Amino acid sequence: MVALWRLVVGGVAAVLGVAWVLAPTRMSRLQTRVLYFGLADDDYEQTDQQRLLGRVSGAILAVLGVAFALGLSL
Repeated sequence: MVALWRLVVGGVAAVLGVAWVLAPTRMSRLQTRVLYFGLADDDYEQTDQQRLLGRVSGAILAVLGVAFALGLSL
């Protein structure tokens, strides 16, 4: 049961991380809608630095998700 739980949580983290690497602006807008229940204004342009930060954090999330799914610990 624990192994299945780790696989599911790690898989979700890996998928979200890869999605964040591929489309950081779209994922940031989705995060804003979820956090503010759709009431926040998401008509803004991100800078290159913000997109890079989103991609790096997405890659870290994906790597940690895969490690968690495989049962590796830091």
